[in-house]
Amino acid sequence: MDSVRVRFAPSPTGYLHLGSARTALFNWLFARGQGGTYILRVDDTDDQRSTEESMRSIFGSLEWLGLTWDEGPGVGGDRGPYFQAQRLERHQECARQLLDTGKAYYCYCTREELQAKREHAVREKRPYRYDGRCRELSQDQREHFEAEGRTKTVRLLVDRAGRIVVNDLILGDVAVEADTLDDFIFMKPNFGPLYNFTSPVDDADMGITHVIRGQDHMSNTPRQILFCEALGWTPPAFAHSPMVHNLQGRKLSKRDGAVGVEDYRDMGFLPEAMVNYLARLAWSGEGEQEIFSVQELVDQFTLDRVGKSPSRFDPKKLTWLNGHYVGEKTVAQRTDGAGPFLRRAGHEIDDVPRDKLERIVDAVGDRLHTYADIVTYAGYFFTPDDAYDFDPAALKKWFKGPEALSVVTDVRQTIAAIDPFDLATIEEATREWIEHRGEKVISVLQPIRVAVTGKMVGPSLFDVLELLGKDAVLARLDRAAAELPGLTTQADGESGQS
Repeated sequence: MDSVRVRFAPSPTGYLHLGSARTALFNWLFARGQGGTYILRVDDTDDQRSTEESMRSIFGSLEWLGLTWDEGPGVGGDRGPYFQAQRLERHQECARQLLDTGKAYYCYCTREELQAKREHAVREKRPYRYDGRCRELSQDQREHFEAEGRTKTVRLLVDRAGRIVVNDLILGDVAVEADTLDDFIFMKPNFGPLYNFTSPVDDADMGITHVIRGQDHMSNTPRQILFCEALGWTPPAFAHSPMVHNLQGRKLSKRDGAVGVEDYRDMGFLPEAMVNYLARLAWSGEGEQEIFSVQELVDQFTLDRVGKSPSRFDPKKLTWLNGHYVGEKTVAQRTDGAGPFLRRAGHEIDDVPRDKLERIVDAVGDRLHTYADIVTYAGYFFTPDDAYDFDPAALKKWFKGPEALSVVTDVRQTIAAIDPFDLATIEEATREWIEHRGEKVISVLQPIRVAVTGKMVGPSLFDVLELLGKDAVLARLDRAAAELPGLTTQADGESGQS
């Protein structure tokens, strides 16, 4: 068997969609597992929609995932150029070869004529197929059409009695009758190529042995095989992986929220979690294993373990998996990862001692499912004592009556007397005070938490009090005592109107 050569060929018309990222990953894993070559090719022939910004975005997403390429933009290789738009002369050369050998022909039919034929087919309730009007034009007829100023496209001459069989490595054999394809256009009036022609030409020139892509490309594959046969090339092996759907079983789209790799990077997800999760969409490893290192994926990935049915993207499962990978990081690594998200939220952390930052991150613990969660669970540490917000839901739940407000005012004296203000002393003094009050621990601790953080969830309250420091805690208790009576009355009023 020849050395495996696979390619990922995105069009730079937008971000890297999660489904496309999984395609890139499957190609990368297959190449790495087979000791082959992973090629990045940019299919940028759509000059109306292709942008430099999209291309940079796609490259950045692939690099973030760790899917580095062996040949392609920025790397080079002896099968380039790796931008499809730069291969126009080669595409035109192959088109002329098909014309010269009688395997393709010029079509002079106008758009209006073709549209009229489509409408006629609709009226007769039959599928439209090009009738081959220009298949056997005489030289005089061609000259007449050109004298009229008609533009011409190029169509492939399809043997309508034939049958194309795709030996798919995932789906099995898929047969398509040639007469369902008709003589389709592959070169535009400006002699520019269309996708179904450029793709097999570039695959052949780059020595691609396996084309691994989504099932939405299956309708293209018979046409591309026909080009290979017409040009005397052996088609590559094909493997069409199932689509990625949302939880409702529909195609994943922007309506489902974040669908681009960049979105998840910007939400604080880790590349190793994303790679692990994408790999498990339609592929199963050995046994019931859910968490895989990259090397385990490389070692175990095979196309025969890719399923045929669409997979469902579950953001909650990805978040759980990401939490696992975050938890494997050291406190220093988690602090480095969380820092940019605090800055993005407007928190000034550059003057905060590093050891305090790490203690705060460590206190958040396994609540940190993504690095962005640091803002939710620790943002108040970096907010001025008179500027953090009180969560209305927290006020509604924990400040239903005067008892909670009395906790806030009464605990101040105990807090002020704690010395030294360290974790052990804070916890001991606070628990003694709670025992003296004779109330449930949670009914006392939660009002204090809401008073000094504005939230009802977070690290251990005793950790929070120590990390804030005595002066900040006292200032926040004073603020809460002054502001919460009005806020809780307002919240009760809004609750009564709902």
